[in-house]
Amino acid sequence: MFKQYMKKIYDRIGTENAMYDTIDIVSDAIEEMREEAPRAYECLRYNLEKYLYDITLEEARDIVSKMSNEYGMVAERWTYDQICQVAKQYNIPEDVDRIQLYVVMNMWNMDYARTMKHYGWENKVEVYLMFSCDWLRDTDFGEGKVYKYFIKCHEEEEDE
Repeated sequence: MFKQYMKKIYDRIGTENAMYDTIDIVSDAIEEMREEAPRAYECLRYNLEKYLYDITLEEARDIVSKMSNEYGMVAERWTYDQICQVAKQYNIPEDVDRIQLYVVMNMWNMDYARTMKHYGWENKVEVYLMFSCDWLRDTDFGEGKVYKYFIKCHEEEEDE
């Protein structure tokens, strides 16, 4: 139904900037929804952010393949399948996205290798798992933390 509405609005505007005008009209309607139907607004926002910020397994593998550190470590320590097995073994709830967990656990391995070794934790997968889950659940970045941290930040670095 909404797809038909969008097409009709787009066709009705009929200008060179019809796409942008349509975006403005729909954005204004969504902002009105924020006041009049906050639960519906939050549901819509959640679904849009999920679409915007979810990363694919292919993107995750690409991110992990580019990881390195000052000690010469490169690429993945754990495969996606290993991460899924560990998450199941330690009863990590399904709300912790396994693709994001794959990226973050490998990030912890790269970025905190020296600290993990110092405390004798370098082979304690549950330590990496717990730190990774904590990182993912931290709300500093809001929705799409992995996307913003690993993709958006690196895109901005490349643009500079």
